[in-house]
Amino acid sequence: MTINKFDPKNANNYNHWVDDNIRFCDQDAAGHVNNTAISQYVESGRVAYCRDKLWSLAKGARFVAARVAIDYLREAHYPGKVRTGTRIARIGTKSATTIHGVFVDDICIASAECVLVHLIGMETTALSEEMRAKLDADLI
Repeated sequence: MTINKFDPKNANNYNHWVDDNIRFCDQDAAGHVNNTAISQYVESGRVAYCRDKLWSLAKGARFVAARVAIDYLREAHYPGKVRTGTRIARIGTKSATTIHGVFVDDICIASAECVLVHLIGMETTALSEEMRAKLDADLI
């Protein structure tokens, strides 16, 4: 998946990182890191980005994932370390799209795109100007 000529497999394109351990339970029967584990690494990146960049501005609001698309690019195995990079791909009126690269030993094993919807209670709500400015600083 490529957004605006952004290469999700290039670690230099990300400006926010989170580290995870590959756990024994992350494997499938063939000994590969499975798809649900990779989705958890993407979630770690997405939640850490929101926590670090947006939660102080949320004022009772929250972000929920409305869409997650993952491309599985390479195999990975236990044991090991995973680094998930995050960047903002798009900013909408009531949403933002994050893009992620999941790396093991500097090799991109998966890339993902997530649409995050901004909510107050159960209602979609426009992003504040402060949030838009913070997101715009990380826009690819």
